[in-house]
Amino acid sequence: MKRIRLISVLLVVVMMLSLASCGKDKETSADIKNSDGSNKETTLKIMFFQNKPTGMEDVLEEFYKETKDTLNVKLDIEWVPGIMDLKDKVKLKMAAGEEYDLVWDAPSANMLTLIPQGAYVPLEEYFNNDKYPGLKKVFSEDFLEANKMSGHIYGVPLVNDWGMNVDGTVVRKDLREKYAPDGIKTPEEFTAFLEAIKENEPDLIPYAADGSSGLRQSLIQTAEAIDPLKSNIYSYSIGGWPFYFGLNEDKTGLSTPVVPLGAPGEQWEVFGKYNNLEDFYSRYNEYARLNPYLEKDVLAQKDRNALFYSGKAAMVSGDLGVFDSYITQMKERGYEVEWISFKQEINEMQPAAIESTFVARNFACVPVTSKKVDRVMEFLNWIFEDKSHHDLFELGIEGKNWEAVGDEMYKFPDDVDPTTNYNFPGYELTWTPEYVRYMEGTPEEIIDLRKYAADKESYVKSPLSGFFFENEPIKTELAQISSVGKELESPMLCGIYENPRDEWEKAYKKVEKIGLDKVREELEKQLTEFFDENK
Repeated sequence: MKRIRLISVLLVVVMMLSLASCGKDKETSADIKNSDGSNKETTLKIMFFQNKPTGMEDVLEEFYKETKDTLNVKLDIEWVPGIMDLKDKVKLKMAAGEEYDLVWDAPSANMLTLIPQGAYVPLEEYFNNDKYPGLKKVFSEDFLEANKMSGHIYGVPLVNDWGMNVDGTVVRKDLREKYAPDGIKTPEEFTAFLEAIKENEPDLIPYAADGSSGLRQSLIQTAEAIDPLKSNIYSYSIGGWPFYFGLNEDKTGLSTPVVPLGAPGEQWEVFGKYNNLEDFYSRYNEYARLNPYLEKDVLAQKDRNALFYSGKAAMVSGDLGVFDSYITQMKERGYEVEWISFKQEINEMQPAAIESTFVARNFACVPVTSKKVDRVMEFLNWIFEDKSHHDLFELGIEGKNWEAVGDEMYKFPDDVDPTTNYNFPGYELTWTPEYVRYMEGTPEEIIDLRKYAADKESYVKSPLSGFFFENEPIKTELAQISSVGKELESPMLCGIYENPRDEWEKAYKKVEKIGLDKVREELEKQLTEFFDENK
């Protein structure tokens, strides 16, 4: 692993030099400071995804007014409508050496590809630094350590709870009361509810899903074998391909070889009592079982939430941290909603009940072509330095877009339509458990659950925390395997295949010929080195 990291560092240096040569030199003190030491005005070029929030210009004008004599920055934000479009655009812009100062990225998007290419600036010098008290206040050393990639912090990690989103399902309360008056607490009650909607509400789709995420966050019951807290069997996906491996009793090293999904039956015997092959496909079998409750052309659906908000669906997957949005959107359409989970340890708010790597799903990254790294980090520090700064970007202008109700709650002014109000994607810039406001009217049990999810004592640290697979040694094989994995992903998540195991095994035979075993060996090698270095 040390040799791999050394190669990665050398690659970063070479690529940073080549990318930086595409633009101008970094700003000097004379470029950014006036003679009296104040900041000269500058503009930060930013790329986010989603549509531009209504009222964004008003929020920016308020920001400029508040920071004219301090930060003195303007923001030029390019809004790219979809995440897939942004992924492609970021790769093209970084390859061309085009100058951006801040972009959204994620390990599931481009980070693990772009970091070895030297596309992003290491930012660790700005954290735990008294010159940046906001960043020091919000980002703890252990959280930053968990989010290091190739030994560096390549983006500001953004989370609103430490579980990196606590998944569940949102259901229309009127339909739940009608068809499940005693509540939905078990997988059997969940299925009975969906069946009741299908039989009695022909104009409704029982479960809203879309082609990109399918049933990934849905309420499903899976085998004990793929619950690492019970079996000590973990998984790691590379190029869309899941690999399974066992850990020893104290979780400090591998106890089995790495086995890719789709592999022949005899390879699974290494998992001892958990060698029932069907168990490892239980998640996909559940997706297939639930497929009849999705809309027929689910692969073409682009936005599951829009489908749910339209009143045409009874349920939708939704993580706990953004439940406020569902309350707001559905209330304006005349519906109440509830959030449900089958995980008893979460429902009972048990301590140390959720295993987490503490790795963020979202990051604000500074491209190496930026000449204004200090100014970018000053801006981010400003956001996290004070709750009022954070609230300006996340909620909008106080008194116009929202009103404070004590220190923890907020509400919308009477003359504001929440469905057309300012709605900023906080996961791209502002998320932190340090500054959370709950919308007035949020059920007490949901507030309690969200506080539970924001408490580190609710979690146990995953043994894989801090592990990131480095793609460089197998990039040729990975490119080929990823193309096969991507073909499988959406249909598999949407339950299109009646027999998921057959499809995985067919695909395995394809990728076996184009380097899957080399990827498996590299993953096993890197895992072994990771555990050896952390003993």
